[in-house]
Amino acid sequence: MEDSFTDLQQSYFVQYVADHGYYWDDDAKPDGVFVDKDKKAGLSPPFLIESPDTTGYYSKKILEKPALFLEFAEVEPTREGILAFANEYGMLNLAGATEVLSPVYSFPSGGPMPRRRGLGMGVYHNRYKDGRDYFSVFGEPLRYWQEEIRDMRRVVALWNWWREGDADSLSQVIRWQGNSVSYALGDLEEIRDWFSGSREKGIELGHLAFPGFQDWMLSRFRPGDCFLPAQYLLQKKINEKLKVHHTKPWLLMNEKNRLEPYLYPDSLIAALWFQFYQAVVGEKKLKRCSVCGKWEDLTDRTERQRERWTRHAKCANMLRQHRWRERRKREREGASNAAEES
Repeated sequence: MEDSFTDLQQSYFVQYVADHGYYWDDDAKPDGVFVDKDKKAGLSPPFLIESPDTTGYYSKKILEKPALFLEFAEVEPTREGILAFANEYGMLNLAGATEVLSPVYSFPSGGPMPRRRGLGMGVYHNRYKDGRDYFSVFGEPLRYWQEEIRDMRRVVALWNWWREGDADSLSQVIRWQGNSVSYALGDLEEIRDWFSGSREKGIELGHLAFPGFQDWMLSRFRPGDCFLPAQYLLQKKINEKLKVHHTKPWLLMNEKNRLEPYLYPDSLIAALWFQFYQAVVGEKKLKRCSVCGKWEDLTDRTERQRERWTRHAKCANMLRQHRWRERRKREREGASNAAEES
């Protein structure tokens, strides 16, 4: 059987992670010649920046872990949760990161320049008239990470409700009014609070189709149905992300010097949405272990094997050992009680 277009790509995309990890910088400022002036006002600390102790980078073959997008959706959107993920997998989108100047990356003007081996874009001399020079470095705002986690979490939840046939949950997302259908995307509790009048937390609202808008799609929908509109919403949201976070076709020579087609994500966040795309179209078959809760790639298993798989072999063995210990404990307690009664 011939390889599919995307199977050839799995070992090629490499994400580089700073060897001493990252940290949150509350004092960094978006500044420098590469900062988009139109976006500068919306950029505020803290910024995720690589450690100044960086001496090099190690590589991660992200696409060899096809369930990583599901792990990303479950990351706690706190400083601690995000930092743990970043220390393992790196920054989300280095090409889209902003240039920042931080006291951590400054040194006395006119003095010897510290040796740096990390990523940077240059040095600004006495930028703030404070007698210090600044290395410019890449930074990603906490808010950017939180928004990307939120978006992934919402669309993954939608996908799960759709594929599991959860009509109750989808009926909260897909909303019909006469011949018009709209959507409310967010946590179910947030959606219910919004429509009950408590609007402390934001949700995403939008139209899918109504007479005069998307008539071609409206004609496919059956009034009151939530499944096909949910499928269309899933398609819409994933495509929006793929349009922003690019995965591009490349030609590369294989080990036999033959030109082969590859798909190449341009960042970690692009790779995560590409993984999601692969899972939705069925190129990757993923299932969660009932014991440890981690995801397993079952793509190479038969359909029957996938249906029967419930847990990792290691987890199954640990579960058997636990049950055996519990049984032995009950037997000892029973024997002890019997001895006391006699």
